[in-house]
Amino acid sequence: MPVPKMKLYSTQSGYEAGKAKIEEKYGFSGVGHDAWCVEERVRSDHAEHANKYILPLHCDGPFKCDDLFSGEINWDNSLFPPPEDLDGD
Repeated sequence: MPVPKMKLYSTQSGYEAGKAKIEEKYGFSGVGHDAWCVEERVRSDHAEHANKYILPLHCDGPFKCDDLFSGEINWDNSLFPPPEDLDGD
């Protein structure tokens, strides 16, 4: 199974343009399709990619889209902020 990929964007407009490529390929535009990709950003304390926009890319299956992009990186959970402590501790 291929490793999931992500494309990082410095600007929201770049992220939106990348997302639009995927939506156009699979007809995701319009009502009811916004949930396929939730806007997320790299955690603010990451040395190299702080605050960049994260676009997830499928590398196989019915929604394969990594072929639409160049410069993608392997999925890296360390780019995301840690989950908030729900207990308040």
